[in-house]
Amino acid sequence: MSPSKILFIVVVALAILVAIVWAFIPKPVEVDLATVQKGDIVVTVNEEGRTRVREPFTIYAPLNGQMERIDWKAGDQIESGAQLTNMTPLAPPLLDLRSLEQAEARVKAAQAAEKAAGAEVERVRASYILAEKKLKRARDLRNTDDISLDGLDKAEADAAGYAQALKAAEFSLVVAEHELETARAALLQHRPRPEFGQSNADRFAVTFPVDGKVLRVYRESSGVVAAGEPLVQIGDPSALEIVVDLLTTDAVKVSEGAEVILVHWGGDTELYGRVQRVEPSGFTKISALGIEEQRVNVIIYPPDAEGWRSLGDGYRVEAQIVVAEGYGALLVETSALFRGGERWAVFTVVDGKAKQCEVDVGLRSARKVEITAGLEENARVILHPSDKIEAGVNVTER
Repeated sequence: MSPSKILFIVVVALAILVAIVWAFIPKPVEVDLATVQKGDIVVTVNEEGRTRVREPFTIYAPLNGQMERIDWKAGDQIESGAQLTNMTPLAPPLLDLRSLEQAEARVKAAQAAEKAAGAEVERVRASYILAEKKLKRARDLRNTDDISLDGLDKAEADAAGYAQALKAAEFSLVVAEHELETARAALLQHRPRPEFGQSNADRFAVTFPVDGKVLRVYRESSGVVAAGEPLVQIGDPSALEIVVDLLTTDAVKVSEGAEVILVHWGGDTELYGRVQRVEPSGFTKISALGIEEQRVNVIIYPPDAEGWRSLGDGYRVEAQIVVAEGYGALLVETSALFRGGERWAVFTVVDGKAKQCEVDVGLRSARKVEITAGLEENARVILHPSDKIEAGVNVTER
């Protein structure tokens, strides 16, 4: 075999050997890296909320009756005392023939009872007048000792008794008169006045109690309404507040006066507010997954009404309530953390190799975590470490 062929065979064998060795050498794992830096961190509790007008007034129907059409529309400016509508009491329902005869009989009985009570008053009054005359004569005779002291006492007692009997008879007469009025009123259910509800005396004007704007009209068309039925709601749309129902586990972190950032409300900029009140009583709410949750309302006010002028009553917003802040903290991306035993840990990159470091964490936001121990500024950490990453593995930035 010629030397050239031997050289060729040797070169090919070396090339194959190098390829095999290269194939078995572990390749660096591509990873996403981030740099540990100092900065500010804001921890918020995020939840949807809705706006509402402070101190709204709902006007209800004051009686059962026929309501005239309401011409006011939502957004109309109103003044205190302006008329909302007119209401007319309902005409009494008609009675059947049997009920009518019974009502007429009750009227006649009440009339007879009234006459009897009047006659009794006259009878007792006559007896009272006679007793008064006897008492006067007894007092005159007593002055001349022509009557005993017992006789005078008996005359005084008789006069006092008849006086009380006269008062009782007069009260009985008043009762009989009222019973007659009641019986006649029941009879009017069958014979109502033809003009009932047509005169101005029958109409009842419903007015606005305060200045403001009409927020919503519950009942616009004319018709019969029941007492207590809502008609309209009024208020001041510029005096808004936001109510956010938080989980009680989140609400305990919120304090009055905390800053609130409003996002996803429809505008291009963020709006700001302050926590005015955390209500002391919670309530149970069923989540979309059917889970019972204990929640509590948090009330948010604007720092100035001008900033919220684009919002109206019942608008949806997303509130980010600030519960903690840190300045000049050592921060790392949340996605770099994982549990290493009982402590948090991250993978750092040193000389192209992954190194596991246990860390202590402080404040945590949605994207950043404060590192209180275990890392130094400008260290490079691996984001979203997969199961391919372990201590000593060669890595390269993707």
